[in-house]
Amino acid sequence: MKPIQIAGGGIAGLSAALGLARNGIPSVVFEKQKKIGASRHGDYEGLENWIFSTNHDVIQSLGLNLASLQSFSVSEFLVHCPPNNPVKISSPEPFFSIVSRGAHDQSLDQWMYKACIENGVEIKLGETCDFDKADIIATGSQKAAAYIQGGSFQSHLPDQVHLLLGNNFAPKGYAYIIIRNGKGTLATAYKKPMSGAKNYVKETITYFHNVGISFNLDNTFASRGSFKMPAQNPFSKQITIGEAGGYQDLLFGFGMKVGMMSGWMAASHLAGNHEHASELHKMLRKKLRLSYLNRVLYERLNDRMQYSLALALAKSDNPVAHLRSAYEWNWKRMFTLVSGRKPVEIHYS
Repeated sequence: MKPIQIAGGGIAGLSAALGLARNGIPSVVFEKQKKIGASRHGDYEGLENWIFSTNHDVIQSLGLNLASLQSFSVSEFLVHCPPNNPVKISSPEPFFSIVSRGAHDQSLDQWMYKACIENGVEIKLGETCDFDKADIIATGSQKAAAYIQGGSFQSHLPDQVHLLLGNNFAPKGYAYIIIRNGKGTLATAYKKPMSGAKNYVKETITYFHNVGISFNLDNTFASRGSFKMPAQNPFSKQITIGEAGGYQDLLFGFGMKVGMMSGWMAASHLAGNHEHASELHKMLRKKLRLSYLNRVLYERLNDRMQYSLALALAKSDNPVAHLRSAYEWNWKRMFTLVSGRKPVEIHYS
């Protein structure tokens, strides 16, 4: 059988390769970097738990065992909305699992790479393929709609997670600190204002220093993300997945599980499981349409409204369930997307 050619060795491309291997189909992954995960920086990121229900466990579908990955669950964190006092948000179920990204042995990227090798996937490092011959395109973001900047640091502080909201630190986005086992990540994710852009990393560092969380960044990083909807019919000659295909959460920028599921969808289609692939695509488009609407609403919140939202989640018995409901269809509400340039109208019955 001729191997399926996959352009891109990120988590979406590796997920597609693992999905094909589970169906007995050979594949070859072309990764332009000389090591899987080399485009990442050893920073901490979250595998989200609120976009999909437990019925859609893509990690289990791909034959991966999360227990073998170095990760930790976060069920509590502090939300900072200056000048108000920080708000503690706790949940009976974890918000996300924190994992490390990069080319080091304990990263999510290398964990998936090793799983691919164990399943007989051929991976060509430092090589690019002929795009016209690629069956799956998983090359990452093509345009910049949002930006993330930050860095890593060493710390003697206990494990903790902080979320910082406010236009001074992350306009239309958020900043955060994650500290685990003496290592920390600081980042700010934002959309650039039309004018008067600040050094948001500096503002974020200054704020945390003022509240007693002091550190010096050892390594800095910067990346970008794109916001677009997946194609209505992705199963053409080439299947585009991951951020390249628009499979990225538009609300919070999380999306590792979204990207992994898009790889599983592509593998299912190429394995001949067309009905299952179509069901996955339909579900993903529903989730991402709602994430787009949520993004439009979130961008309209001022600092005071963001604080009110944090207070509402803090009072909830299960804030993860509240977040999850934002990605589920509710037939009591009708969402009308007027156009890509006009505002979203929301009609409540």
